[in-house]
Amino acid sequence: MNRILWYLLFALLGLCVSCRSMKRTVNKNNVSTNKLFLSLYEKNGNAFYLTSTNATFSTVWTYAQDSINISRLAKGNVVERLSFKEGSIDGFNIPEVKELIKDIGECGYELDGDLFSFMVREGRPDRQDLPISIDCFTNKKYQSSFLNKIVDSINNRKLWNIRYL
Repeated sequence: MNRILWYLLFALLGLCVSCRSMKRTVNKNNVSTNKLFLSLYEKNGNAFYLTSTNATFSTVWTYAQDSINISRLAKGNVVERLSFKEGSIDGFNIPEVKELIKDIGECGYELDGDLFSFMVREGRPDRQDLPISIDCFTNKKYQSSFLNKIVDSINNRKLWNIRYL
């Protein structure tokens, strides 16, 4: 009986250490994602990212004059950088937050799920963090040409291709 208690104690201790380590890795990725996001915003006037609750990975991207520049992060490190020819978002009308939320509809407000964040200088320079279901979000057409452009980029460039778990 005494041996069983020791095994249970060690298993519980191992579980606690594992959860702590995971939380540290998630936090490290979130910090790196945010740092890169803000850097790209300063450089190009726009930045976007996708992540998920308790994820150790994320995708950050920005639109330059004639390209989209993508960075995939895992465990706080950039593991892949890609650049493709693609039109910029200049000239797109960035909807008000209320309009965005209305347009996103049933895909929005997934509080323990995915997150889509963006900042665009030409629209509103404040950061928008939208808790959404990315799978739902990327399978709809919107009234907003801005949202349709973002969804096209996510789908065409496979920005939510989760292969770095």
